[in-house]
Amino acid sequence: MKCRRQSTVFMIFSSLALLNGQGSVRPAGCVAIAAGSSRPTDVTSRTTSWISGLRLDRRTGHFVGEVAVRNDSASPLEGPVSLVVVPEGNVQVVNAAGSTCFIHPLGNAFVDVPLYRRNLSHGEVIKSRIEFANPDRTPIRALTRVVVGMGTR
Repeated sequence: MKCRRQSTVFMIFSSLALLNGQGSVRPAGCVAIAAGSSRPTDVTSRTTSWISGLRLDRRTGHFVGEVAVRNDSASPLEGPVSLVVVPEGNVQVVNAAGSTCFIHPLGNAFVDVPLYRRNLSHGEVIKSRIEFANPDRTPIRALTRVVVGMGTR
């Protein structure tokens, strides 16, 4: 990864790319980030997140399931909401919205979890689909972090 500074803008380039199942390439990693731009907030300690319902999709060979995030804090959390997923072993998130550039651990997949309103109220649960490639067919275990707000993940 190369980093170049031009006045107040930092440009980060990554030569990583992923080949999707249709034979086209999509970028993976950081492309460009402006210095001083807004950053999302890690709210893992104020939320509960989980992955459930994993089952094998025989058509794709991937494991599909659902991720959920619940706001355990007394105050609403401003969106957007993303779940950073750090799977163990030879497991990869297939339907990631991107890879983390500023949220540690860096370079891990994140899944956006859509809000029904502008924020996530106390006790409210939101859900989204998740899909894993697991060629070794080992039990899927993953660490998760919840980040909210505008800015580069």
